[in-house]
Amino acid sequence: MTEILQASQPVLQILQWIAVALFFVFMLYMRSVFVTRKDHEAVEKRVQNLETTITLIGHQMKQGPTAKEMHELSLAIERLTGQLGITNERMSGMEDLQKVFKHQVDRIEEFLAKNR
Repeated sequence: MTEILQASQPVLQILQWIAVALFFVFMLYMRSVFVTRKDHEAVEKRVQNLETTITLIGHQMKQGPTAKEMHELSLAIERLTGQLGITNERMSGMEDLQKVFKHQVDRIEEFLAKNR
């Protein structure tokens, strides 16, 4: 029996090296398929940060104006723009009136200066 074991020892060593090589290849494959703990923790932390950011954005959007409120604001701005246009027209009319008053005041001053 020992003779059979001794005769098969080179074959057993070759099988042992093949098994080690297969285990090494298997470990390389496993490393390429699965991530390391460090990489997993980094990705997990990033995902948690993104979830927190998304939650904050959701809260901010809930507190913001609705589409109806934005529409009402738009209408109010349009009305205000129209009122400002009317005010500008009135102000330009006031400028003409001020020119007439200035001319009259100048004539009064001339009259008073001549009659002193």
